[in-house]
Order: sequence, then structure tokens, then C-alpha cells
Amino acid sequence: MTRTRPRRTSQPDPSRVEELLVRLMILRRQPAYRELLTRGTGLAGRPATMRLLRAVDALTRAGDKPSLGDVADRMGIEQSNASRTVDYAVERGFIAKAKAEDDARRLELTLTEEGTSVIVELNARRDRLHRDMFRTWSDAEVGTMIELLEKLCRSYESVV
Repeated sequence: MTRTRPRRTSQPDPSRVEELLVRLMILRRQPAYRELLTRGTGLAGRPATMRLLRAVDALTRAGDKPSLGDVADRMGIEQSNASRTVDYAVERGFIAKAKAEDDARRLELTLTEEGTSVIVELNARRDRLHRDMFRTWSDAEVGTMIELLEKLCRSYESVV
């Protein structure tokens, strides 16, 4: 006699989404994870600076000349917090500030050569780490995860 598995009749628990998102956020904030990304870049212990560099890089690649407000929005933080992070990054030589040509009140942010070098290294480390993490996943599984995360982001964007 062949036994069949009982059919799953319960619906997925939406509260698991929040639990897993929080768990993932906590894992990504672990000092060991950050150390893997920042070792040798001068950003150890400075995750906000890492996020700032990524924000300026992404906005610049999208064709923008990002301002402090643009970067704060991209990072999901208040402008005052972004301002302190920008000041630190300018001090370290990662970011340059300049008045916009069309509006002297607006400060535009650009990556310096040093900042570009750091972001290239951060991206390479992150890519190697992800490749290692996903080495047992099929290409289809990685593709599905990306599609579902993009869909989840669009869902969040539709309500905020």
C-alpha cells in the first residue's frame, strides 16, 4: 500500500514575512557580516558610510547629481543623520560636496576617486559573498528569489 502525503490545506502565514525580514535585517547587521564586507576599506564600524557611498553611487549611475536630500531619501533616514554621515565621508575623502550650478542652495554629492575605489571593493566583496552563499542554489532558485524580492519591494512601495 502506497502512502501519500497529506495535502497542505493551511494558508501561508503572512506574519512569517515580517519575522523573516527582521531576521534577515539582523543577520545583515551582524558585526561578522559587516567585517566581511568592509575589511581593508577603511569603513570598519561605519555601516552608515557604506550605505551613503552605495546611495551616491546608485543615484549617480541613474543619471542624477544627488543632493543631501536625495541621499537621505535613498537611505531612508532623516537629513540631519545623512548630513553627519556625509560630513564624515567628506572628512575621509570618500565624497565631495559642491554647489549645484543651477541652484546655489543645493549641494551635490559625488564620489571621489577614493570613494569610487571603496565602492568597487565593497561591491566585489558583496558579490563574492553572495555567490558563496548561493553556491548550493540553482540559477532558477536565485532568479525566483530576485523576482519575489522585487515584487515584495513594489508591494511595499505601493503602500508607503
